[in-house]
Amino acid sequence: MITYDEKRLENMRTLLSVGDRVHHKTFGDGTITLVNSNAFCYMVKFDSVETERSIQFSAKLEKLND
Repeated sequence: MITYDEKRLENMRTLLSVGDRVHHKTFGDGTITLVNSNAFCYMVKFDSVETERSIQFSAKLEKLND
């Protein structure tokens, strides 16, 4: 349980922000529209998908350079 909590806290320290452009292995490039710290997830509007997707903080999102 301690390891799990430490991992969650580490993810909180490296949060992305609303407006950040990111890349996801499956969905491609997108923009973060919401950061939900209570649910530990981002809402992301991916360029290739019509609807926003909820992506857990633990997912591999690569921040794109501006």
